[in-house]
Amino acid sequence: MEGINIVGVDLSCSNLSQGGIDICRLEDVNLTGADLRGANLIEASICGVNLTGADLTDAKLCDASLRRANLTVANLTRTRLIRTDIIDSNLTNAIVNVTDFSRTFFRNTIMPDGTIRTDD
Repeated sequence: MEGINIVGVDLSCSNLSQGGIDICRLEDVNLTGADLRGANLIEASICGVNLTGADLTDAKLCDASLRRANLTVANLTRTRLIRTDIIDSNLTNAIVNVTDFSRTFFRNTIMPDGTIRTDD
C-alpha cells in the first residue's frame, strides 16, 4: 500500500505480514490481533490505531509517527524503529525482546513496564 489513507476500518486479525505500508495514513483503524510480521511501515502516519495483541515481529518502522496508538501486549520482537516518534501511546505489557528503540523518540508513552517515557 502506498500513498493511501485508511480511516475507521476494522482490520482486526488481518494477515498483513511481509507487506509494505509506504507513505500512508492510518487513522482510527482496528488492527487488534493483526499479523504484521516482517511488515515495512515507511513514512507511515499512524494515529489512534488499536494494535492490541498485534504481531509486529521483525517489522520495520522508518520515519514513521505513532500517535495515540494502543500497542498493549503487542509482539515487537526484533522490531526496528528507525527515526520513529511514539507519542501519547500505550505499550503496556508489549513484548520487546531485541527491539531496537535506539532511534525512537517517545513522548508521554506508557512503556511495557508501566513507566511513562518522555524524551527531551
